[in-house]
Amino acid sequence: MHLHTNGTVRARARLGSDLSAFLKKNDAVFDHSTVDKVRNFEITGDHAYAVVSATFTTKVKDAPQTEKGIWTFAMKKGGQGWRITGWTWTPAVPSK
Repeated sequence: MHLHTNGTVRARARLGSDLSAFLKKNDAVFDHSTVDKVRNFEITGDHAYAVVSATFTTKVKDAPQTEKGIWTFAMKKGGQGWRITGWTWTPAVPSK
């Protein structure tokens, strides 16, 4: 599981460096991500929480590679609307 918070410049930099390290390690480039299904969504006042099934797609030597998992978001509503304050990515466990 990967946990990132967007509340600080340091956290945003960590997210970028983690993604860059993952792509470099796998000789890949980011292509896109897709939300497959909303599993849970709750709003309480100016805070929200969402859990979605998603697919993360990269390209390795121009061949698409996908990873399915669960993407969880914490959000806060402010003067500029809803903002993600933290998120996690948990890769799906392959079925046996």
